[in-house]
Amino acid sequence: MMNRFSIATAVSLAMTAAAVAADMSAKGTSPPPAFSWGGFYVGANVGYAWSSSTDVVSYVQPPPGAAGISNTSEQPSGFAAGGQGGYNWQLGNWILGVEADAQGASAHQAATTNVSVAGTPVPGMTTTVSDALDSFGTMRARIGYAFDRWMFYGTGGYAWQYINTTLSGNTGPLMENYGIESGWAAGAGVEVALADKWSAKLQYLHIDTGTFYNSIAAANATSVLGPGAFAAAVTGINETTRMKTDTVQIGVNYHF
Repeated sequence: MMNRFSIATAVSLAMTAAAVAADMSAKGTSPPPAFSWGGFYVGANVGYAWSSSTDVVSYVQPPPGAAGISNTSEQPSGFAAGGQGGYNWQLGNWILGVEADAQGASAHQAATTNVSVAGTPVPGMTTTVSDALDSFGTMRARIGYAFDRWMFYGTGGYAWQYINTTLSGNTGPLMENYGIESGWAAGAGVEVALADKWSAKLQYLHIDTGTFYNSIAAANATSVLGPGAFAAAVTGINETTRMKTDTVQIGVNYHF
C-alpha cells in the first residue's frame, strides 16, 4: 500500500515539476514586446557636411569706367554636431512625425579667380572669396514604416544655414556678407530600437537655401586697369552666394 502511495506521489510530483519547467521554458523563449515609436523623443548626433557654393562678384563704375566680373566656386566641408527632438504618431506599422534639429559646423574654403572685363581676364587683378558654413538646422515632417524595432523613413521641410562670405581684392578686404538664409531640406534615414527607451539612427539630408545678395560702395576697390577703368573713384560691388549642403549624421534618441 505504501509502495503504491509512494509511486503515485512521485509520479504526481514529476508531472508537476515537468509542467512548471515547461511553463518557465515558454516564458524564457517568448519574444520581447514590440517597440513603441509613438511619443516625444530627444537626442544628439554627429556627422559630416559638404557644401557646393558659387559666388558672382561684379564691379561697376559710373561711366566711362569699365565693369568687371568674377566667378568662383568653393567646396566647403567639415564635421558637424548637434541635437534633435520630435514627436511620433504610430498608426499600426506607419509612423508620422515632426522633428527639429540644430547643428554647429566647421566647413569652409576659399577660391581666387581673375576679374574679367568684357569677357577677358585681366592679369594680376583677382578676387578672393571665402565661404564658411558655421551652423544649420531644419524643421521637418517624417513618414516612416516600422518593422518592429526597425524604422525606415523619408523626411522634408524647412531648413536654414548660417553662411559667412568674405571678399578680398587687390587692395585687401572688401566685403563680409553673413547671416541666416532660409530654404528647404529633404532626405531619408533608418532608425533601430536598442532598448525600451533608446534608439540609434543614420540619416542623410540635402539642404538648399537659395541665393543671397550683398552690395557696397568701395573706394579704389581694385587695381587700375587702364585709363578711366577702376581708378580711385568709388566702385559699386555686387556679390551673390548660392550654397547647397549635403550631410550624413549618426545619432541616438531617448524616447519618453
